[in-house]
Amino acid sequence: FTDSITGTFNFDTNTAYNVSPWNANEVSGTGYTAGGATLATPGVAISSGVLAFDAADASWTTSTITARGGLVYDDTTADAALAAVNFGADFSSTAGTFTVQWHASGIFTIS
Repeated sequence: FTDSITGTFNFDTNTAYNVSPWNANEVSGTGYTAGGATLATPGVAISSGVLAFDAADASWTTSTITARGGLVYDDTTADAALAAVNFGADFSSTAGTFTVQWHASGIFTIS
């Protein structure tokens, strides 16, 4: 998503990719396809009472985009939002690869 999204996300109302604020603040640019990238090798692991959801890093090659964050969502269940990821600042690519490198502990954890 772009830097136009501010404030705290409310997953009671901001429930899916295709609703506000996500539907009006998606990144656009060369090399980026609306809807984002499909997460490769998604998986769940449980260790010491902590569930971790993880996947391979997401990337867009030959892209010219600027993003402030992203939305992880399930496109098989009405585009249900799973996690909002705020990068903390704008990150850009110019005719290069834009990569989102997930944390070593996973995209999100639940304990």
